[in-house]
Amino acid sequence: LRAAPRCMDCLGMFTLALALTLTLTQTLPLPLRLLFGGHDAWAEFAATSAPAAAAFAPGATPRVAPGGTPRVAPPAPPPASADGALLQGFREKLTLEGDGAAKAGLALVPTGGTIDKDYPKSLGQYAFEIGEPASERILEASYLGFRFSMERVCAKDSQDITDDDREALVAALAGLAASYAIVTHGTDTMIETAQFVDARRARLPGKVVVFTGAFKPERFQNSDAAFNVGVALGAVQVLAPGVYLAMNGVVHADVNKMSRDQRTGFFQSSSP
Repeated sequence: LRAAPRCMDCLGMFTLALALTLTLTQTLPLPLRLLFGGHDAWAEFAATSAPAAAAFAPGATPRVAPGGTPRVAPPAPPPASADGALLQGFREKLTLEGDGAAKAGLALVPTGGTIDKDYPKSLGQYAFEIGEPASERILEASYLGFRFSMERVCAKDSQDITDDDREALVAALAGLAASYAIVTHGTDTMIETAQFVDARRARLPGKVVVFTGAFKPERFQNSDAAFNVGVALGAVQVLAPGVYLAMNGVVHADVNKMSRDQRTGFFQSSSP
């Protein structure tokens, strides 16, 4: 019996708190009523947010709030088909139609260099040899949505590249049916060769040529070859006709203003 008054007090306090909560949830702002309220508050939230969400849906008609400015809805995304309509632009750009068959609009032009070096196959040898073109292996393993061709000019260490080799490179580029070319080259004289080709750009109308290579052979597990070829592949699709160089994650637009950092060996532009 002595505990009865205490129970009654607790019940009274609970009833008072409940009544106060129900009263407050009718006057509090909606965010707080969502915190303290129940089904009615959430129903109100759904009713007020649905029109706003619909107003900003892709392709929706812009709404004007009272006294406000029009809010422009984002454009509707282009439809994507099962065969990848969003990539169709790149496929058309890198694929030429002719003679009743699809021809490659992108050409790989290997010249040798570190990127193509491989372990020696001859007995008693220890020096690296120039092997098969690494860029071809990289692209063949990349699930490409377009075709490419390959035109190998030479297979040399870049320190052994001569002006005759560079002239042969220009002739090969000029004779390509493709408008887009990725030239893989050794790092030591890559800039010199790119400048040589750029000086004869008049012989390459409409061609986009991107030079790249690697500091470590593609056969090495931690090589930068695949990354550099990937950067060059992305760049060649969006650049205007000209001669470019892609190394260290940077695409250089003016090969005549380039140099190598003497401390790191990184490629850099000597002026902005």
